[in-house]
Amino acid sequence: MDNELTVEFENKFKLFKNDVGLKSSFKKLDGAFLLKDSILEEGFVGEDVSRTLSRRIVDVYTYWANNIHGLILPNPGSIISITQHDMFDESERNEMSILLNKMLALTSRNSVLSLTRDKKEEAKFIDDSLKFWTKELSPKMKVIYNKISVSWEKKANQKY
Repeated sequence: MDNELTVEFENKFKLFKNDVGLKSSFKKLDGAFLLKDSILEEGFVGEDVSRTLSRRIVDVYTYWANNIHGLILPNPGSIISITQHDMFDESERNEMSILLNKMLALTSRNSVLSLTRDKKEEAKFIDDSLKFWTKELSPKMKVIYNKISVSWEKKANQKY
């Protein structure tokens, strides 16, 4: 059953890709946004593959945007949030703000597309999202979360 769903989704993806000139490969999109996992979690393949892809991309970006937001503006009632915020200087938080703005620009663009249903623009959104993920977001998130991990390790090994 699981394999049938992913095969069905990949087939619909190929039709969409050929129809609108999508440049991104299924393999690269799946690697970045875990498309197969999303389909298996939902338990069905919807008719509109571009909206399914876009929704998954937005889900991933929203997750990371919320994480970055918490690092920039910590929850004052959370010692974890405040501690992680303090792991970064003002310059690093400003860079995170720019990254957050870029993520929100993409996700808000998708909101417009969900209303217009312009398939060629949806394909462009998908391609742009993968390009942004690959070239900018993923590498920067690795640096940010590596710093958090190292900082927590140091704190865990402190002697009081």
